[in-house]
Amino acid sequence: MFYIASHVLTRRLIRRLIMDNWDRWLCRICEHIYDPCTGDPQHGVEAGTPFSNLPRDWVCPDCGAAKTNFRPCHVYTDEMY
Repeated sequence: MFYIASHVLTRRLIRRLIMDNWDRWLCRICEHIYDPCTGDPQHGVEAGTPFSNLPRDWVCPDCGAAKTNFRPCHVYTDEMY
């Protein structure tokens, strides 16, 4: 029983670490990209706010989709190559 509980806890911690290290999030509905460097000033989200710290009722500023419709993504630029 302890093994199962610790395994679930470990999976949750790993998932949290992965999610916090993804810097940008993509809306699956309209492809809006949430960038924590800019935040969402229209909805009172300051620059530097990670996606995991957004309020539960935060919605996509472009299409109004719920936070659950976002997935982590990387944005590649020419500067990276």
